[in-house]
Amino acid sequence: RVTSSIRRGLIRYMVVTIDASSSASENDFWPSRLHATKYALKQFISEFYDQNPISQLAFAVTRERTAEKVSELSGNKKGHLKPIDDLCKCEGSASLQNTLLRAMSILKYTPAYGHKELLVIYSSLGSCDSGDIQCTIDDCNKCNLRVSIICMVAEVYICRKICEETGGSF
Repeated sequence: RVTSSIRRGLIRYMVVTIDASSSASENDFWPSRLHATKYALKQFISEFYDQNPISQLAFAVTRERTAEKVSELSGNKKGHLKPIDDLCKCEGSASLQNTLLRAMSILKYTPAYGHKELLVIYSSLGSCDSGDIQCTIDDCNKCNLRVSIICMVAEVYICRKICEETGGSF
């Protein structure tokens, strides 16, 4: 259960990234990994705002070796439901490094007293990164970004390493 890691009493600034690479179209979860993810996220959004009423949430997607923002950082849960429903295209490869960089850019201007967190729902068995991901992990630590990853497939070493080094959950 995702919400068990959420601590009460903190102002949270959370980015949730969905893996929409070609791996997300696999149908080991019916009808696909992407549809299972979207269903769980709709429930998560309501629970997140019930438990964290003054916190903010944003959504991003990784596919085709990039990561892009699909909804703005906001405290309005209705603004996140339509972009999640509109996700249907699964193409290319996922990139964890670009996901981390996108989350840091979204959270760049959040206040220092807030708790910054990235939750990645990952469907791939690998990551297609162009640079040194260790430098990006170090940058996450410098800006106090906690990264948690939910793998819908077998354990991926780099996912566990990112979580351990940033204080997140795997």
